[in-house]
Amino acid sequence: MESVVTRATARATISYDRLPGFGPAWRAVVAELPAAEGLYARSPANPEACRKTAEERLAGYPFFPQLADLLAEEGALYGLPDTTVARLSHLRAGRAVVVVTGQQVGYLGGPFFTLVKAYHTVRLARALEATLKFPVLPLFWLEGEDHDLAEIRATHFPTANGTLGALGFTPEHELPNQEVGRYPLGESSLAGLHSLLAEWPDVAGDAAEALEHSYGDGDLSTAMGRLLAATLGERGLFICEGRHNGLKTLAQPLWERVIDRREQLRDTFVARSAEVRAQGFTGPMSPTPDAHFFYVVGDDFVRRAVTLDGVVKHPDGSSERVSPDELKARVARGEWSISPKAGLRPLYQDFVLPSIAYVGGPGELEYHAQLAPFYSLLNVTPPSLFPRLSVTLAEQKCERLREKLGLSWEDVFMHSEHDLIKRLLESADEHHTTGQFAAAKTAIESAFGNLKSLLHDLDPTLEGALGATIGKALHPLEQLEQKANKAIKQRHAVELARLQKLLFAVRPNGKPMERIYGTAWALLHYGIHGLLEILDTLPADGAAHHIVITE
Repeated sequence: MESVVTRATARATISYDRLPGFGPAWRAVVAELPAAEGLYARSPANPEACRKTAEERLAGYPFFPQLADLLAEEGALYGLPDTTVARLSHLRAGRAVVVVTGQQVGYLGGPFFTLVKAYHTVRLARALEATLKFPVLPLFWLEGEDHDLAEIRATHFPTANGTLGALGFTPEHELPNQEVGRYPLGESSLAGLHSLLAEWPDVAGDAAEALEHSYGDGDLSTAMGRLLAATLGERGLFICEGRHNGLKTLAQPLWERVIDRREQLRDTFVARSAEVRAQGFTGPMSPTPDAHFFYVVGDDFVRRAVTLDGVVKHPDGSSERVSPDELKARVARGEWSISPKAGLRPLYQDFVLPSIAYVGGPGELEYHAQLAPFYSLLNVTPPSLFPRLSVTLAEQKCERLREKLGLSWEDVFMHSEHDLIKRLLESADEHHTTGQFAAAKTAIESAFGNLKSLLHDLDPTLEGALGATIGKALHPLEQLEQKANKAIKQRHAVELARLQKLLFAVRPNGKPMERIYGTAWALLHYGIHGLLEILDTLPADGAAHHIVITE
């Protein structure tokens, strides 16, 4: 393994209003449209709103010592450096607030955007600390309670032959609805990584060591926490796992409110969702209307759905009915643990943390709009939502391919592969084949059209056969056009191959590379320090999508 030295040589940006995959809420926040102010419980991407929130948190947050102890315990588990842990003294004394982000735990760090979110949180915390003049701690919330293993079990990377490679995590014993963060890592969890390292001769040694150390033992949540500590711990990032019993205990008053106000929460959510959708926003969440916004989890770490009338559905197919008071009592005794769904998770985070800002992705900014009324209903202090950095990393060869094809970066990202191929072939077709075939088709249709009145006068029944005759006449022409197009593609196969290489590098499967390629690939390819230095060249305002050309 070698030490990979990479640097950014150029940068371009694309406005989000010209980029697919970012919803109306995201665009409203980034563009600072008036509609964004009414979307959330707190003004989004607003440092002054963060100042007001900080004043509220410093005056009224009740868990400073407990949270400091908990984060110190988590820091020791993940291997945070002493210099970072030392900053907990400010939190313990009630003089610090936090900027939060989070994501489902993923194998080998999950998609690249997960690391980008964590990085942006560190940058935002530093900026707010400089503005507010008191300590602001960045924190990553590990979401290991989700039970969709299929969604997070693989990490992807580009292969040398232009296909999408994958490394997958396969636990020895897979259980339906088990919290994914609980799955233990065995020897097989590193087998795929070792095979990848053997195939790639030039990988960053610091990244390889961090990945091997992080995923050598423990469980999926612990492993991801270690990787985040290895990459961003020195920059001050704190890490906690949402399933931590200490956090669940702090949230006990919140659980009681949620249970007591269950029907009001449901009705409020339905009304709010209709409201934001009527305003043109997506409102993507559609939870089960007769169920709580949480699951309950027993000693087996399997999530159980709970209906509003108290029916608990167990993994073996049986069910039982519990009253609201009994449900609260079982949670208080620790017999069951509350495992929030997406609609309750932000409220849980902001109840147990003195959070003033949250760094979110496109999906989060859309569904958070549906949850805005929950903050006042459950008496939770809301944060200001900030859109995360969005970035594409492209090597110099991608820039050369783009220039040879005569495309702008907006062309590459705005148009589908089909449309780009069509545009490429049309520009390369010096004979204007499409136009000539279209003219021939028009001439044939016109010639047959001239016969319509004649046939009608001779025998009206012949007019009906005219349409079928036109179709038969045009069919050979259409076949000939397909053959001509195939010949054009063969003549310009080099240009088409260039286009496919470019799109595979920056838009695999038609999506931004940050959503497809994994954190492990980015770290191994650029190195921990090299990757952070590249990201350091970007403005951390989330105002546009960044394309960084590297060498």
